[in-house]
Amino acid sequence: MIREGWSINLPDGMSVDLAINKRTGKLVYQISYTEEYMTRTMLSILDERIARAEIALKICKHTKRKHQLTKLYVRLIEIRNEQQNKLNDLVINHVTAYGDSQEVL
Repeated sequence: MIREGWSINLPDGMSVDLAINKRTGKLVYQISYTEEYMTRTMLSILDERIARAEIALKICKHTKRKHQLTKLYVRLIEIRNEQQNKLNDLVINHVTAYGDSQEVL
């Protein structure tokens, strides 16, 4: 149905594959993300959520709510550490596979 298309590589682990639909003649596209890009994006979101949790903990007065916030904060930190380790492994594997040592965390 779709002719083989062109491939455009974008920075930051994104790529767009373009093709023309044979039936409609319209340009179609598919956006792909690398695992490294997705992990970096998740880390930035987690950093924002952690910062919000820290602010909420400082101003919270209710014991039960503060306890829930503390549990959330600790879990966010754990998830962030897991994602950072995953990113480190991805970068190390990339450097090992391709010999590209330009990108260092």
